[in-house]
Amino acid sequence: MKKYFYKVSLPLAIDQTFIYQHDSQISNGSRVLINFKNKDRIGIALDLCKKPSFKTLNVKEVLDESVIFNKVDLELLFWTSKYYFHPIGQVIDTFTPAYLKKLNPKVEVKAIPKIDNKKYDFKFKKSLTSKQKDAFKAIIKTKSNKPILLNGITGSGKTEVYARVIAESVQNNQGVLILTPEIALTPQLSAYLKDIFNDQVETYHSGVTPKRRYEIWEKARSGETKIYVGTRSAVLLPIKNLGLIIVDEEHDQSYKQNEGLLFSARDLAIKRADLLKIPIILGSGTPSLRSLHQCEVGKYIQVLIDERVHSQTPPEISIHDTNGMMLNCGLSDLSIQTIKKTVADGKLAMIFINRRGYAPEFSCGQCDWIATCHHCETNMVMHIDRERLVCHRCESVFAIPPRCPNCMSDRLDSVGQGTQRIEAFLKKELSIKNVFRFDSDATKNTGDLEALVDRIQQSTSGVIVGTQMLTKGHDFKDLELVVVLNIDHGLTSVSPFALEDMAHKLIQVSGRAGRESGRAKVILQTRYPSHPTLQRLEKGDYNSFAESVLSDRALQNIHPFYFYISIKSASTRLERNINFLSKIISYENLNEEEFAGPMPLSIYKQRGKYNHQLVIMSASRTKLHQKIESILKAISRIPESRQLSWKIDVDPLQF
Repeated sequence: MKKYFYKVSLPLAIDQTFIYQHDSQISNGSRVLINFKNKDRIGIALDLCKKPSFKTLNVKEVLDESVIFNKVDLELLFWTSKYYFHPIGQVIDTFTPAYLKKLNPKVEVKAIPKIDNKKYDFKFKKSLTSKQKDAFKAIIKTKSNKPILLNGITGSGKTEVYARVIAESVQNNQGVLILTPEIALTPQLSAYLKDIFNDQVETYHSGVTPKRRYEIWEKARSGETKIYVGTRSAVLLPIKNLGLIIVDEEHDQSYKQNEGLLFSARDLAIKRADLLKIPIILGSGTPSLRSLHQCEVGKYIQVLIDERVHSQTPPEISIHDTNGMMLNCGLSDLSIQTIKKTVADGKLAMIFINRRGYAPEFSCGQCDWIATCHHCETNMVMHIDRERLVCHRCESVFAIPPRCPNCMSDRLDSVGQGTQRIEAFLKKELSIKNVFRFDSDATKNTGDLEALVDRIQQSTSGVIVGTQMLTKGHDFKDLELVVVLNIDHGLTSVSPFALEDMAHKLIQVSGRAGRESGRAKVILQTRYPSHPTLQRLEKGDYNSFAESVLSDRALQNIHPFYFYISIKSASTRLERNINFLSKIISYENLNEEEFAGPMPLSIYKQRGKYNHQLVIMSASRTKLHQKIESILKAISRIPESRQLSWKIDVDPLQF
């Protein structure tokens, strides 16, 4: 009897596949049951290969009638493994539905059923403006396979343009994938699309139960539903006849996974569209510098919407110098008085501070003791609603001590402001009845976010207090004032991405206001009122800011004209990190212009481990990857590599 030999992947932290034999041919991308180290495991058959020189075990069972990854999926998975220097088995596991990883209950993926094509009758409730029509026509007429950057200022109605393009694809019986950077954005976008496309919309993200995610995954395979809204994990949904990908808020750093496989869903979506030869739209009111640069060099096509719906004027941004001022709960007198007037006029105000909790420091006034997480060496944050001190790095929770553990004094107090403290101040000191806290603590349970947004929409006036969740895609009627706090760190950070990220947040949160009236104000409290970046952004013109920054950076040879790969190490002994990363430099004879470090990460210690990195850089992405391949060979000769944990982060966003 003829035997067939297959490379099979397993979700292991080694870049290796394993060879098994079977009596009949197996389609690449199928799940198989195998015995690995005396234990039944589920693997993925990847490729037929020659008979090896060693003895092989039999595939015990082919589990499905149909493959779970088709030819293009596998090509994308192998590209991902190579690009991010991550084991292929773990890459495949990342995008395999959890429901298909278990042997009990045993699930069989059936052959894809045939579903008849049908015509749809979609009704749009809003007419496009002339600017939106121009954008829609430009996208539809584009014959190139280059990514399309839909650069529409906040409030310009990019979603309306998305909907028209989606309708074109669905009428041609094509599937559509729409990515959003966070789960919090999926309810509003899904509701909007369902209002037009009815039962043709599904939502897929980690907040959905594994069983339900598998049901949606099957719908995607069959073509039963055409439109899928999801976060990072949806980027490889097996959508039948996929004809369009949309990446909303393409600039958002949340598209980058920060644990496990450190991939960018935005970049995987671009690669998937390229492999399938289908259009991809990258939408943003504040496009990433890299996307704008790609437009400049002709690799992307830019479609611009430079006018708000109904031609409302953008919010007026006022830079407010707080140097030497006595602030009340972080707010200046000007901000407080403007907030009170806005509420009295029956309108909504918003306070943006990217710091959740009550206070970022809890300390003793007698001996200067500060409550610190022993695992992370960072300040514990006081959460008044939980009556606990919480570490925002490892989520360790401690009771609030009645006395100082160091000197037994009762002079304990909280220092600084978080969303909870500002919420309490507005209610107690300013007597504002409707205060809505918009952060991850207030929206951690299923349905919390939708309920909160609904309460805000039904309110006649009040104040919204929130973190960066506020900057992303939420529309609030009657919002006419935004006060921005605690954004100065973006002006002083050494990270090449910090300035861009700060500009995104400022323009995006400002753009939440005045979408109906066009009479909105933005007060930006800062200690750096003369900073060139703030002067550029004061007019609310992100594109002019981006153009000037790109011009500066072209001369400086930094992002987006340079590429970066970070080698990150974590150990309970910081000197072990330093020795490990330093040996990479010496083994590879790196030149000074090729690296930076070893240096601590911004999160220096977490869960008892110190974190350091070595950043390798180059103007050529190809040469950079070649250098990393050489470094990986060198790492195998460094003893410390087996005494600590290390990983490769391609295109890092955090330094």
